[in-house]
Amino acid sequence: MVQDYPDGTVRQYREHLLNELDVYVSVGGMCEFLKKEELTLKKNLPVRKGSNGRRSTTAI
Repeated sequence: MVQDYPDGTVRQYREHLLNELDVYVSVGGMCEFLKKEELTLKKNLPVRKGSNGRRSTTAI
């Protein structure tokens, strides 16, 4: 699936597994699988700076 759709996000892969295969996978489980298989994602969530000047992981 990742090789067929390399521009997908973890959330999109999880939704595909749930909707198409009726398989629930947590975000952590999906990330661990991708790491174990040495697969990388091309998309990153947008990141904004917090009020203290540091990067916040909250999506915009």
